[in-house]
Amino acid sequence: MIFTTPRLTDLHWAVLGGVEDLRRRLNYSLSQPLRWSGLLRRTTLARAIQGSNSIEGYHVSVEDAIAAVEGDEPMTADRATWREVTGYREAMTYVLQLANDPNFSYSTGLLNGLHFMMLQHDLRKNPGRWRPGPSAWSTSPRGSSYTKRPTPISFRRGWASWSTG
Repeated sequence: MIFTTPRLTDLHWAVLGGVEDLRRRLNYSLSQPLRWSGLLRRTTLARAIQGSNSIEGYHVSVEDAIAAVEGDEPMTADRATWREVTGYREAMTYVLQLANDPNFSYSTGLLNGLHFMMLQHDLRKNPGRWRPGPSAWSTSPRGSSYTKRPTPISFRRGWASWSTG
């Protein structure tokens, strides 16, 4: 061992006890809530749901996105769109729960699980499974296009094994 930890004196222990007592008394003002509450949380999550689903071609009003956040019924969204939106909400809720998990790590199982949560209502889309066969999207100045391209499963597994710890 290069360095040794010095022994604490009675004075040190008294100071540490005072700090702990102060922390305990002020805990209500120092602790961070695990969830946002009120209008800001609701509106932010609703906008995220609305924006992410519109990228996939599922458009809902802000009112319907807020209804999804609150677990209410939609005002104007059709059934197919509503299933996409509520699936996304479930996956987002799960991701937010994982945010404070000290043992969290990315994995292909996590990605497959999120995919299943979002698309379980349409088995034709292979929810929870990798797309059968290789595929890729590419973007050029002329627009986006879909092409068949080999994507080794080892590559997918490699990037998904990163840890946040």
